[in-house]
Amino acid sequence: MKPYIANFINSIVLLAIGAWGYISLIDTKDSSSNLIAPAFGLILLICTPFIKKENKSITYISLLLTFFLAVTLIVKFLVIQIEQRNIQEIVRISIMIITCIITISTFIKNFIDIKKARNS
Repeated sequence: MKPYIANFINSIVLLAIGAWGYISLIDTKDSSSNLIAPAFGLILLICTPFIKKENKSITYISLLLTFFLAVTLIVKFLVIQIEQRNIQEIVRISIMIITCIITISTFIKNFIDIKKARNS
Protein backbone atom coordinates (compact mmCIF):
# COMPACT_ATOMS: atom_id res chain seq x y z
CA MET A 1 0.00 0.00 0.00
CA LYS A 2 1.21 3.50 -0.79
CA PRO A 3 1.77 5.81 2.19
CA TYR A 4 -0.66 8.43 0.92
CA ILE A 5 -3.43 5.81 0.64
CA ALA A 6 -2.75 4.54 4.17
CA ASN A 7 -2.71 8.13 5.43
CA PHE A 8 -5.99 8.90 3.65
CA ILE A 9 -7.73 5.81 5.06
CA ASN A 10 -6.38 6.54 8.54
CA SER A 11 -7.55 10.16 8.41
CA ILE A 12 -11.05 9.15 7.29
CA VAL A 13 -11.26 6.55 10.08
CA LEU A 14 -10.06 9.11 12.64
CA LEU A 15 -12.59 11.66 11.42
CA ALA A 16 -15.53 9.27 11.25
CA ILE A 17 -14.99 7.23 14.39
CA GLY A 18 -13.72 10.23 16.34
CA ALA A 19 -16.80 12.26 15.41
CA TRP A 20 -19.03 9.32 16.31
CA GLY A 21 -17.31 9.10 19.71
CA TYR A 22 -17.67 12.83 20.27
CA ILE A 23 -21.36 12.80 19.37
CA SER A 24 -22.08 9.76 21.54
CA LEU A 25 -20.32 11.34 24.54
CA ILE A 26 -21.33 14.97 23.99
CA ASP A 27 -23.30 15.14 27.23
CA THR A 28 -20.29 14.21 29.37
CA LYS A 29 -18.23 16.92 31.03
CA ASP A 30 -15.00 15.98 29.22
CA SER A 31 -16.34 15.54 25.70
CA SER A 32 -13.93 18.13 24.24
CA SER A 33 -11.01 15.70 24.59
CA ASN A 34 -12.90 13.41 22.20
CA LEU A 35 -12.16 15.94 19.45
CA ILE A 36 -8.45 15.04 19.50
CA ALA A 37 -8.76 12.17 17.00
CA PRO A 38 -10.96 14.07 14.51
CA ALA A 39 -8.61 17.06 14.70
CA PHE A 40 -5.64 14.85 13.89
CA GLY A 41 -7.70 13.20 11.16
CA LEU A 42 -8.38 16.57 9.55
CA ILE A 43 -4.71 17.58 9.71
CA LEU A 44 -3.62 14.24 8.22
CA LEU A 45 -6.26 14.52 5.50
CA ILE A 46 -4.84 17.91 4.53
CA CYS A 47 -1.35 16.34 4.40
CA THR A 48 -2.41 13.53 2.03
CA PRO A 49 -1.91 15.39 -1.31
CA PHE A 50 1.57 16.46 -0.19
CA ILE A 51 2.45 12.89 0.76
CA LYS A 52 1.25 11.76 -2.68
CA LYS A 53 3.66 14.31 -4.23
CA GLU A 54 6.40 12.74 -2.04
CA ASN A 55 7.05 15.85 0.03
CA LYS A 56 9.52 14.49 2.58
CA SER A 57 8.88 17.10 5.26
CA ILE A 58 5.12 16.60 5.24
CA THR A 59 5.59 12.83 5.14
CA TYR A 60 7.79 12.92 8.25
CA ILE A 61 5.40 15.31 10.00
CA SER A 62 2.47 13.01 9.18
CA LEU A 63 4.38 10.01 10.51
CA LEU A 64 5.21 11.87 13.70
CA LEU A 65 1.62 13.05 14.19
CA THR A 66 0.28 9.55 13.58
CA PHE A 67 2.75 8.06 16.06
CA PHE A 68 1.94 10.73 18.65
CA LEU A 69 -1.79 10.11 18.21
CA ALA A 70 -1.40 6.32 18.53
CA VAL A 71 0.51 6.73 21.80
CA THR A 72 -2.04 9.26 23.06
CA LEU A 73 -4.95 6.98 22.20
CA ILE A 74 -3.32 4.11 24.06
CA VAL A 75 -2.14 6.01 27.13
CA LYS A 76 -4.89 8.57 27.62
CA PHE A 77 -7.99 6.91 26.25
CA LEU A 78 -7.69 3.13 25.96
CA VAL A 79 -6.34 2.52 29.45
CA ILE A 80 -9.16 4.57 31.02
CA GLN A 81 -11.83 2.77 29.01
CA ILE A 82 -10.39 -0.63 29.92
CA GLU A 83 -10.51 0.33 33.60
CA GLN A 84 -14.14 1.44 33.17
CA ARG A 85 -14.93 -1.68 31.11
CA ASN A 86 -16.66 0.36 28.43
CA ILE A 87 -16.67 -2.13 25.54
CA GLN A 88 -18.04 0.28 22.90
CA GLU A 89 -15.31 2.83 23.61
CA ILE A 90 -12.62 0.14 23.75
CA VAL A 91 -13.63 -1.08 20.28
CA ARG A 92 -13.82 2.45 18.88
CA ILE A 93 -10.42 3.47 20.24
CA SER A 94 -8.84 0.15 19.23
CA ILE A 95 -9.94 0.61 15.61
CA MET A 96 -8.28 4.03 15.53
CA ILE A 97 -5.11 2.62 17.10
CA ILE A 98 -4.98 -0.22 14.58
CA THR A 99 -5.32 2.12 11.60
CA CYS A 100 -2.61 4.36 13.07
CA ILE A 101 -0.26 1.40 13.50
CA ILE A 102 -0.92 0.19 9.95
CA THR A 103 -0.22 3.68 8.65
CA ILE A 104 3.00 3.96 10.66
CA SER A 105 4.21 0.59 9.36
CA THR A 106 3.35 1.62 5.79
CA PHE A 107 5.40 4.81 6.16
CA ILE A 108 8.35 2.91 7.63
CA LYS A 109 8.22 0.22 4.93
CA ASN A 110 8.19 2.94 2.29
CA PHE A 111 11.24 4.63 3.85
CA ILE A 112 13.09 1.29 3.87
CA ASP A 113 12.14 0.59 0.23
CA ILE A 114 13.38 4.04 -0.86
CA LYS A 115 16.67 3.52 0.97
CA LYS A 116 17.15 0.09 -0.63
CA ALA A 117 16.42 1.54 -4.08
CA ARG A 118 19.01 4.27 -3.54
CA ASN A 119 21.67 1.78 -2.45
CA SER A 120 21.22 -0.57 -5.38
